[in-house]
Amino acid sequence: MGKGAFIAIGLVWLAGCATTDARLFSERVRDHSTEVSRCYLQVLHEDRTAQGEIELSVTVDGEGKVLSVVAARNTFSDNRVADCVAGVIRVIAFPTGGQNRTTTFSYPVSFSIEEGSRPEGGKP
Repeated sequence: MGKGAFIAIGLVWLAGCATTDARLFSERVRDHSTEVSRCYLQVLHEDRTAQGEIELSVTVDGEGKVLSVVAARNTFSDNRVADCVAGVIRVIAFPTGGQNRTTTFSYPVSFSIEEGSRPEGGKP
């Protein structure tokens, strides 16, 4: 199931933040890469040719709680993957960095599948 699926999670980009902050945010997102992968694999079961890229704009308050997740870019034919990944991101508790300020970051992800490797039960 899903053998050959390729998911590239980009680096989290934080405007005006220290490198350490960006690294901590990236690590927290990568801790949830299995859930992000499931979002794509669910779509692959229905559409064996599904692939695309999304970029989410995520705003986190000074206590590490996600205030908003918006799809800034989505190259899929519909919003299923973007909405699912946004749901995963929405429940993550992010590091506060001790600065008690709202932070917005960009979260790019690419999804594709290697030719010849399609999930079982997917439509042709």
